[in-house]
Amino acid sequence: MAASHYELDNLTVFVDNNKLQTDGFTADIMSPNPVAEKWKAFAFVGETVKGKGVASLEERVDSHSLSKPLTEAETERLLGEVEGR
Repeated sequence: MAASHYELDNLTVFVDNNKLQTDGFTADIMSPNPVAEKWKAFAFVGETVKGKGVASLEERVDSHSLSKPLTEAETERLLGEVEGR
């Protein structure tokens, strides 16, 4: 709201709409949808870009919690997945 009010025109914003948050699926807790329409309502112009995720973590709520840090082996495995190793 503030960006529109102050007519800011030099912002770059990323929205990670992966449907998950720390304690569950966003649709079950507080859905951000429809995202595009909400941004347009505040005079934002944007585009949708499909990011490259980590396939083994997609659709897994437990992968979005900081309560259990990754082990060194998990970190290496996931970095390898992202880097295509």
